Amino acid sequence: MSIQPYNITLGEESPTFQYSPVRDGPATAGWNSSYSGTTVWLGNEGTTGIGTPYRHTELNGAGFTLNFEGTALYLCLTSNNQAVYHLTIDNVAYTTVAPSSDLACSTFPGAQTLLYANKLPYGSHIATFNTTMSGTGESLDFYGGVVTLSAGPQGTMVQPRQYIDDRSPVWQYQPWPWPQGSSTGEYNGTHSYACNYLAEVTATIQFNGSSIVMLIGSPAPNSFGYTIQFNNVETVYNSTNYWWANQQVMYFAGGLEPTHTYSLTLIDYDANQPNGPPGLNTSGTYCVNLDAAVLVQGTLPDSSTTTTSSSSITGIGGATQSSNADTGGTGSSGSSGLSGGAIAGIVIGIVVILAIVAFVIFLLSRMRKRARSHMESNGHAVFSRSFGTPQPPEPTPFVPPPSDLPTSAFTSDAPISLLGGATSSSSFRTEKTTRSPYPNVPYTQVRHGRGTTSEGGTSGSSDPRLTNEVLQNAPTVDLVTILNQRLRREQADNIEEPPQYG
Repeated sequence: MSIQPYNITLGEESPTFQYSPVRDGPATAGWNSSYSGTTVWLGNEGTTGIGTPYRHTELNGAGFTLNFEGTALYLCLTSNNQAVYHLTIDNVAYTTVAPSSDLACSTFPGAQTLLYANKLPYGSHIATFNTTMSGTGESLDFYGGVVTLSAGPQGTMVQPRQYIDDRSPVWQYQPWPWPQGSSTGEYNGTHSYACNYLAEVTATIQFNGSSIVMLIGSPAPNSFGYTIQFNNVETVYNSTNYWWANQQVMYFAGGLEPTHTYSLTLIDYDANQPNGPPGLNTSGTYCVNLDAAVLVQGTLPDSSTTTTSSSSITGIGGATQSSNADTGGTGSSGSSGLSGGAIAGIVIGIVVILAIVAFVIFLLSRMRKRARSHMESNGHAVFSRSFGTPQPPEPTPFVPPPSDLPTSAFTSDAPISLLGGATSSSSFRTEKTTRSPYPNVPYTQVRHGRGTTSEGGTSGSSDPRLTNEVLQNAPTVDLVTILNQRLRREQADNIEEPPQYG
């Protein structure tokens, strides 16, 4: 399984290291919590040590265990006078060492040796550390270590840690409320605590959208055993400590599914040790000190959405908090944007659509131009660009022709008389001559009086009609001329000119 590794640092005061036979007491009886600048804790109980913390033992066989789910473990230590030590993980011995100058021990000045096991198959492991001391003056100092967890699939981009302070409303305390204390070294300077040492004394938080969760608190002389309920599993710890230690990891878990909702509960009780774990507790109380929950989120680089872009934390009572950064109890919602690939796809799609629209418009324009040219060449009406109704040509107004105008555009095999006694040929040419500046007329005489013509012809009482074939094939100008002649005949008694139609 390929994972995105994520390292967390565990100080030697972290209760996740389960020391034996004694967590904090005389070095000859087990382990003793010390500081490089304050080696004697007697009389300094409950205060913060000076210098680098470490756990010291002079007991043959003293050791500790650590349960974790990950791929590597790094331990920083110092062997005094050739004290021997052993590390096994899942009953397999690991003896690889490196100088303490390695980055894994950079936060533990004073350590001289790095003992590690890496490239482990991803999964749950049990690490066991033991000492062997056979000579006088042999001892061992343990400073802490680093555990490699999973932050998600390989390639996940890890986001900054998100802290959920003990004062956040998403925490649900039973009985409510837990008292609050303060210390300058704690996150936001406060912690919530309970000292009843009962299974009913709990602090619970619900969350999703995270790959790793940690619980931090303050081991102190007044703290004792506690239990963690997470993902249907209960784990017990011993947090006995003579010094007051701030922001120590009290629980951690990696490889979480961001889409799942998890519930983590801290209980001020260890059912395996109803009277408290072994070790000195000079305060006579049985407390647990809660500082904050820490969530680690991640983003997949090849997705337009984030696997943990915005975690949601929900209390049992319904209070919610959503954030993408350290909150200290005041959440701020996170958001995600489109990836570069999604934006590029949208831009390409828009460009293709615009190109198709432009091509269609170009084709329609060419088709319209071709249709217009075709209609103009055939003498048909041409539609305007705005697709209106066809506009007929302007009519030519009638102008009375002079007596010497040329003959009609109609031509026939025999001359035509359009006045009384007119005759016509049964054969006409339907061709049209080129139109002159003046309308062509089919007559050469003009009426001057009833029944007479300017050339002495007589007018008949009847108005012979031209055949329908002649009228249908006649141009508009000639039809207007014929109409005017008929009106003159009907108004022969009137000397006024008949109305002219154009």
